[in-house]
Amino acid sequence: MEVHRVRFFQYNPSAIQCLAIEEGSSPLRLALSRENGNVEIWEQEQNWAQTLVLHATKDECAEAILWHQGRLLSAGLSGVLVQWSLPRLCPDVEVNMSGGAVWDMAIRPNAEQLAVACEDGCVRMFDIEPHTVIYKKSYSNQGGGRCLSVAFHPEGKHMLSGGSDSVVRIWNLTSGVTTHRITLDQPRQRAVLVWTLAFLQDMTVVCGDSDGRVQFWDGHHGAMIQSFQVHKSDVLTLAVNKKQDTVFASGVDCKVAKFHCIETEADCKKWINAGTVRLHTHDVRSLAVHDAEGSGGVLVSGGLDTQLCVYGTNNFSSKHSRLISPYPRTSPVSICHREPLVACQFDSHVDMWSLGTTRGGTDLAEAASGTVLPAVKQPNHLVRVRSKNRQHITCSTVSPCGRWVAISDRSGTRVFAVAPSGSSADDSLDRMTVTPAASNLDRAQRLLFTPDSGKLLLASQDGLQVASVSEEDVSNCSDVYETERSNHACVGLTISSSGQYAAMAFADNRVDIFDLKKEKLKRSTPHFRSQCCAMIFLSSAPSMLIVTLSYEVFVYNFADDSLKDLTVHMREVTQARRALGPVMGVMELEDKRVILYSRAFMATLDLTKTAKKQLPDLKVRPQKRKASDNRASAAADEPMDTDEQINGAGKSLTVSTHFSDILALDLSSQSRLVVVERPWKEVTQQFPNALNRVRYGAT
Repeated sequence: MEVHRVRFFQYNPSAIQCLAIEEGSSPLRLALSRENGNVEIWEQEQNWAQTLVLHATKDECAEAILWHQGRLLSAGLSGVLVQWSLPRLCPDVEVNMSGGAVWDMAIRPNAEQLAVACEDGCVRMFDIEPHTVIYKKSYSNQGGGRCLSVAFHPEGKHMLSGGSDSVVRIWNLTSGVTTHRITLDQPRQRAVLVWTLAFLQDMTVVCGDSDGRVQFWDGHHGAMIQSFQVHKSDVLTLAVNKKQDTVFASGVDCKVAKFHCIETEADCKKWINAGTVRLHTHDVRSLAVHDAEGSGGVLVSGGLDTQLCVYGTNNFSSKHSRLISPYPRTSPVSICHREPLVACQFDSHVDMWSLGTTRGGTDLAEAASGTVLPAVKQPNHLVRVRSKNRQHITCSTVSPCGRWVAISDRSGTRVFAVAPSGSSADDSLDRMTVTPAASNLDRAQRLLFTPDSGKLLLASQDGLQVASVSEEDVSNCSDVYETERSNHACVGLTISSSGQYAAMAFADNRVDIFDLKKEKLKRSTPHFRSQCCAMIFLSSAPSMLIVTLSYEVFVYNFADDSLKDLTVHMREVTQARRALGPVMGVMELEDKRVILYSRAFMATLDLTKTAKKQLPDLKVRPQKRKASDNRASAAADEPMDTDEQINGAGKSLTVSTHFSDILALDLSSQSRLVVVERPWKEVTQQFPNALNRVRYGAT
């Protein structure tokens, strides 16, 4: 089999700007906002897997994000408060704060009120209504400068505000006046920025500033209790556990510090530095902590290096921490099934590329497995398709024939006709032109063309629609099914090879199967323990293979509504799923084998051998990778062949770690496998310089 290792897709995950954990949710949900404006939802129960991606309209970075009674709110430098719709995966309500950029937000305890720290130096208070927020009053610092941070006392009677004037103010919300002004030292003879604040039950004020200090103050008298100079630069974020005896701090020096409160012999409280952990390579911009009953809590951090890091609050050390890859759960790449074309999705545009070619013929037939063949023709960038007004693209797809490209954003779905601009066959894939074919289609969360490229499927939380596509016209959508579960987003879409059946996966862990010829719902699967992350219709019977985030594998026969559990055959990769990440996709080969892949592995499951349930305990050992060109190379390889010591004869599952940092994997033809990789080392080279640290022995 000819394998194309594609590395020309310059995918760069966006930096994490802020984090928020939804308290009391089951399962525990984490919301994070990235620098490009998108918001992601992660679940702890699924081994910290990404479950939803909410696409922003444009590159509007959020400086603050929080949960309130199941509602997700964010605001940033645009000065607009956004309430996000989880079923629709987009902004639902937008309200202008009328104070310039928003630097911080906080919910007032025991009241339906929201405090917003604004660029003009005021803290604006809003009443939270069912579908919007209503302005109530403003608290002005009367000292000029920006208001950068805000926090409430747990009882909701007092409020803290900090800004660019080196002052922390304590407000009495009953009288509306300032009770104390805490002025921070200015050792460098310049104003100190109060980036973050925390207010404890005993009126202790905790602040982190631009001089790298974490300070504890007595809120009753405005006197300093203790000061720590643990960080070398700005402290950007604080997090406090539920018992309020532990405070975590981090910032530009990428070090996470833990401060713990102890009682001395004189029955006095004292804060101590309980340790530091440095797993991030760049600025840490946000921390979020959650206390679990009986088993300790978790601390989550994120920042400029785009990765999430999860720590144990009790066992706070690098040994008990882990980094989570920022690579997307859903592939941003569409691979054409008949032509050597690849469509790469960015935030506001889609690039189409043609694959490189080798000499082929005898050279390819006689090449040994694993041989890297020289590329006669390099991959070529053909055309770029942009979204309307540079809005963020929700999803995109390319037709199997390579003739159509469809993208969907907040304004709707548009279809483009793509045609070669050359007049001869030799230059037919050197350049292409794009012509808009339709722009009146509804917004979609998933797009997919039928195998004959004659229809376009549009899936959303409202159901499934079908639009006819032809050379003459792209007709309006016809509703195949309107789902009653309008409060759950669509997270997956697939179609059978015959084009008769389609399946939609929803965020409530179910899959709906549709008969496109009869235009009706055929079956609904039972609820799985976790979301479906990959699925495919099998050609042998009216059945489909379903893989979930918890590495469960099922064969669902929708003719007799039966479910066969094949999870036992995934034991080899399930044991290492924390390092391998969730399954991103699945495809079927001609000999009743299916290929499953994630960011870090590719596995072949032989469905003819899944009757055996007793499998030996085996360990997966990574193979050495060969050097290859950073752009692309076409290689004759058998990706199913791995070390015999790892994969013995007669096994149902064969695992290969020959490829890594995978973004997409699919068959471009029966003899051509396309693997799109984005090496993490190349991603890190795009990061800005980190804070310079003096290392012992460094030259």
